[in-house]
Amino acid sequence: MRYYGTASDVAQCIIESRQAINKPPSHLALQKLLYFIQRDWMHEAGEPLFNEDFEAWQFGPVIPKIYKAYQLYGSSPIWAYYEYPANLPLKVKEFIKQKVHIYQDLSPWQLVNATHEFGTAWSAVWADGSGKGKVIPKSLIMKEANG
Repeated sequence: MRYYGTASDVAQCIIESRQAINKPPSHLALQKLLYFIQRDWMHEAGEPLFNEDFEAWQFGPVIPKIYKAYQLYGSSPIWAYYEYPANLPLKVKEFIKQKVHIYQDLSPWQLVNATHEFGTAWSAVWADGSGKGKVIPKSLIMKEANG
């Protein structure tokens, strides 16, 4: 399977895209945007954008590595500076910018609620809390993507 970048590359591109429109994401919003971008890419391309797995946490899907990298921002907007551009193909960067535009007016809690809807991959794994911290299989995300 081919991956187009890492979750860190995609997170950086999301942050830079949101900063460019003066709407930097919160830590919570970043995690949900990563999820929706992965899901939407799977729907369009038929394969994952990046390899890292999401886990089912209380407020939706989370990639622990990204959580650790940006947790210092708490609920504040992420205004990060990157020395180098995200290592992603141009078509992926354009896809991310397009999705950022689509989701730009949703609050972090609206994004959380969208991941908690019945039938989402998160809801299947979370299972009323018994799946807390468990990996959300990419196959479930693909199933959600293809609805």
